[in-house]
This record gives sequence, C-alpha cells and structure tokens, in this order.
Amino acid sequence: MKCFDAALKINSQVVLPWVNKGIVLQNLQKYKQAIKCFDRALKIDPKNIEAWVTKGNLLKELDMGDEASKCYDRALEIDSATKSNRKALRRKVRKQKCKKD
Repeated sequence: MKCFDAALKINSQVVLPWVNKGIVLQNLQKYKQAIKCFDRALKIDPKNIEAWVTKGNLLKELDMGDEASKCYDRALEIDSATKSNRKALRRKVRKQKCKKD
C-alpha cells in the first residue's frame, strides 16, 4: 500500500496506481475505499476499461449486480471493437444476470 501511496504522492493523475490500490483494498475487504479508488481512476480517465471492469468485479462481489452490469456495459461501449474483451464481458454480464434470476 505504501508503494501506491508514494506513487500517487508523486503524481495523483495516473490511473494505474489508483486501480491497483483499489484491488489491494478490495482484497483487504475495505470495499468503500476500493470503490473510491476506482472512481478516482475513472475521474482521471473515464475511458479506462480496466478501471470499469475491476469496479464491476467488486460490485458483483458485493451482490450489486445492476451496478456491476452498468460498469461492464460501459467497458463494452468504450471498446466494443475488441472481440476478446466483448466476449469476456458479455460472459460476465450473462453470469451476473443468471445469478439475479
């Protein structure tokens, strides 16, 4: 965590440290802080697919399926041209929708 904080102290406008810090916080079950990190990353770069997907994964883990689907949909809107991304995200969305039913 100290490494991410140090990197962000140098330049808080870089997306990757925010996303990685969010992942670490998620693993530590500090979900609110993790979401804040993903939101900060998305404020810096609203078209960052990794941040959208990672945030979606956390929301899915928290049984917030509708919000997770919105994140996955946004990632698809940004990069619908990449077939592998599109297929992977659609599978996640389908799995999430199946869990709701």
